[in-house]
Amino acid sequence: MRKYFLLVPLVAALTAFTRPASSTEITLYGVVDGYVAVNIAGSQLKSGIQSGGAKPSLWGIKGSEDLGNGWSSHFKLEAGFLLDNGEATPGGAGGGLAWHRESWLGVSNENFGSLSFGRQYTPYFLTMIMIDPTNMSLDLNKNIDLARRDNSFLYKTPSFKGLSAELFVSLGEQVKDSGKQSNSLGNSYSIALEYASHNVMLRGVYLYDKLSLKIQGEDHYQTVLFGGSYDLGVTKPSLIFLKKFAKGSPETPNLWAAQLGASTPLAGGKLFTTAAYLRNQTNKDENAWSFGLRYDYPLSKRTTIYAGYTAVINQKKSSYVVVPGAGSSLPFFADKAGLNAQQIFSGINISF
Repeated sequence: MRKYFLLVPLVAALTAFTRPASSTEITLYGVVDGYVAVNIAGSQLKSGIQSGGAKPSLWGIKGSEDLGNGWSSHFKLEAGFLLDNGEATPGGAGGGLAWHRESWLGVSNENFGSLSFGRQYTPYFLTMIMIDPTNMSLDLNKNIDLARRDNSFLYKTPSFKGLSAELFVSLGEQVKDSGKQSNSLGNSYSIALEYASHNVMLRGVYLYDKLSLKIQGEDHYQTVLFGGSYDLGVTKPSLIFLKKFAKGSPETPNLWAAQLGASTPLAGGKLFTTAAYLRNQTNKDENAWSFGLRYDYPLSKRTTIYAGYTAVINQKKSSYVVVPGAGSSLPFFADKAGLNAQQIFSGINISF
């Protein structure tokens, strides 16, 4: 009896080695990015070590499992941090959350598309990231976080000859003054259409935001965004245009903006250039222009150094500043409106 008992662990070990390999994939990944910036606003000069000059500093876990018959399950958990002081992603919508950047799970099928839910990027923000060569340098909606939404559902159709669509719904889950749960306050609704081929990317997005609280009688915003890029080989030009519709009060103005950009291979690295214009259609003397360039040079597969220059030209009542990007250090703010801002920066990032 004893000799048969000793065979049990041996049989278990052999069974483990002969069992089919698991189809589950779990990946730990991240980016660490730090830079030195010198900012000039009017006659004011400020400098400092900051985080996220070219890419946001972040880390995350993502995974997927093949469920068979074309089905698979997915999840993603992603958090941001500041390299210069170790702080979690700075204040603002989602600041201080354990998984500020993303936290979602879902299922997908080769023939039916994918459905995910949790804290996710809006199609609006994804369009900026996919087309803007400097990763959303066009910071136009200072008072609204259009990057991510909690309690959201995102459905993506399969691609048909390069065409696809996205449907996005985010539930505000707000409580009315009466104490009852609201089915509409804070909700967001969006649809995106995309065409992508080997060298062309075109996207159009409509976003409707139902505010949690009225701002000067405003209870919702609507934004339309169009963008595209074309890879010519020697360079990749891009164009983004957006229009924000509001009631047109001083605090909630109507505006439109456009940005031209390009990504150009140069001397083993890439040169990114942008030029943008914002038109405030409600408030006088609140328009702004911005110009920028950044050069990235890879030292290895994972390590990149970069340097650049950005300028924001404000009208006398405008107060736009140089913004490093979503999930990065807070910008250097000007003490008063009408000051032009310039920034010279240089940094390094490592991806893993």
